[in-house]
Amino acid sequence: AGLITLPAQAGVAVLYHHVNETTPAITSISPAQFKRHLEIIEEEGFTVVSLDTLVDKSMTAYTDDKLVSITFDDAYRSIYTTAFPLLRERNWPFTIFVSTELMGTGNSLYLTWDELDIMSRHGASIANHTHTHGHMLRRLEDETDKLWRDRMANEIIEARERLKEHGFQSRHFAYPYGEYNQT
Repeated sequence: AGLITLPAQAGVAVLYHHVNETTPAITSISPAQFKRHLEIIEEEGFTVVSLDTLVDKSMTAYTDDKLVSITFDDAYRSIYTTAFPLLRERNWPFTIFVSTELMGTGNSLYLTWDELDIMSRHGASIANHTHTHGHMLRRLEDETDKLWRDRMANEIIEARERLKEHGFQSRHFAYPYGEYNQT
């Protein structure tokens, strides 16, 4: 009997932090490497879609399309200065997960609300990455389960509200450091 294989009902999300040669190597990709990644996406025939589209197509209907969504964590300045021009020239959507406490502080490593607004008008979705970017699994000394859950809820809600104040709404959330548990 023959073996029947079907393509997976899934898509690919790629995650970046810094697109810069002078930032920590563990969270960085050089501008040349990033450009090469974009070229590979094109050469391999992937369709770049928004994270909303990727999730919707992956969760609701079978597709054999080669879909990819491009995401960035932490709202670093190099997204605007380096990645954005390359994505904009291709008219590709992308998502930036923002920890809202870091916005508007004048820290030159991070984007400004105005830069987020500019990118949102050119294909970027702005999404929740908590307010303070803390380790969500780490408990404070003597913190009860209820206090921990309340603190985590506040991290998410505070970020959501600050994003909303600046005109950004997203149903997506990225866990800081990728850390999570069942709770």
